[in-house]
Amino acid sequence: MKLMHSCAEVSRLLSKALDEPLGLLDRGLLQVHLSMCGSCRDVDEQLRELHGMTQDLFATEEAGEPEPAAPGAANGGSPRGS
Repeated sequence: MKLMHSCAEVSRLLSKALDEPLGLLDRGLLQVHLSMCGSCRDVDEQLRELHGMTQDLFATEEAGEPEPAAPGAANGGSPRGS
């Protein structure tokens, strides 16, 4: 048994953890890895942000609220308004 997951395995587990609960061993090894690896902590933060944004997007669509306009859409598609 490995005492520490690789960064690639941690990335896979971080993604999986957003969809389903992890087992006790994977959760523990994930926490140990994240405590020592800043790159994987960054990936964790980015995945959580993306997951939250997609959840918000789908919640907005299901509620029938209009989607926010893309930047520049109100001024003819030009980001500077010209």
